Amino acid sequence: MSKAIKAIAGIVISAVFLYFAFRGLDFQEVWTHMQSANYFWLGAVALATLYANWVRAQRWDHFFRHLKRIPMGSLFSSTMVGMAANNVLPLRIGEVVRAVSISKKEREIPLPTAFTTILLERMFDMVMVLIFLGLTLALVPIPESAGAQVAQAAKLLGAIAGVVVVAILFLFFKQELMVRWIDRLVDFLPARVGAPARHMFHAFVGGLHALTDRRQLLYLLAYSVWLWLMLGAAFAFGALAMNLHGAYGVPFVVGGIATVTLVAIFIMVPSAPGFVGPFQLGCVAALSIFGVPKAEAAAYGVLVHIFQYMPITIVGAIYFVREGLSLSEVQHAEQPAPEAVEKQMEELERKLEAEG
Repeated sequence: MSKAIKAIAGIVISAVFLYFAFRGLDFQEVWTHMQSANYFWLGAVALATLYANWVRAQRWDHFFRHLKRIPMGSLFSSTMVGMAANNVLPLRIGEVVRAVSISKKEREIPLPTAFTTILLERMFDMVMVLIFLGLTLALVPIPESAGAQVAQAAKLLGAIAGVVVVAILFLFFKQELMVRWIDRLVDFLPARVGAPARHMFHAFVGGLHALTDRRQLLYLLAYSVWLWLMLGAAFAFGALAMNLHGAYGVPFVVGGIATVTLVAIFIMVPSAPGFVGPFQLGCVAALSIFGVPKAEAAAYGVLVHIFQYMPITIVGAIYFVREGLSLSEVQHAEQPAPEAVEKQMEELERKLEAEG
């Protein structure tokens, strides 16, 4: 599928998600709720979002520690440039922009290595989404109005999340055993699906081998937890801005965790730049658990999105100009194939073994 078709498909998907997010609503009512929001707390949404990306840059630093120490300013600027690119460019190209940015500034960091660290980051993020999903299902009662099927689906998701988290723990501490099991499972998949899946999995395992320092692993896990708590705090501040705690009893911590989890799951779907559509529908779905009316939930989704989108885009654009990046550099930097990533991790592992 060509890039143009993928981009158009993303726009269509966003339109469908927006339709379901706002279906049956009176837009004047949504606008009224937006006008009544407390903009002090919306400012807190923006600050929490920027701070969360600072934490993301701090975590990224620990993926490079075995190669070199990179200044935090360099890591943060590349992080913001990548996040801003996701907001304005199609096809989630922000990860490419981020890798190009850090590789251009830090000559000792080859582009494939930068891509590999981002792949590993996403794996840690996936672990956190699954953990937060488990917490959401454990702490938030499914309303009776949702129906028995939704309750059963929630239990199934919780069970899947638990199994995946246990599997990841096995992967950390029993890597060889887990690799054999996964390879056997992949053998049952069609070759065109199984081969890329096997390469990506082996690349991730190779990355874990590269992180031989248990202390660094603990830092990565700690920063991942703190990052996702801060992302949840941004959504929780949005609930304060809309007075959802006072009006509907939406709990600050649990509400933030539930909302960031569902939004994270929804925005995994390909969409237009900035995750427009899936973001709003994720907010509506999350707040419906707490009995928040759809009009208020939709207003919340619009406002929180704006106050996350704008600071990231503005700060990222400033760094983009300061770094002298160009779209042509990004267009010529193709994301490496899984086989290339795996090879990069194998070379890195051999280098570390030779040094050790």
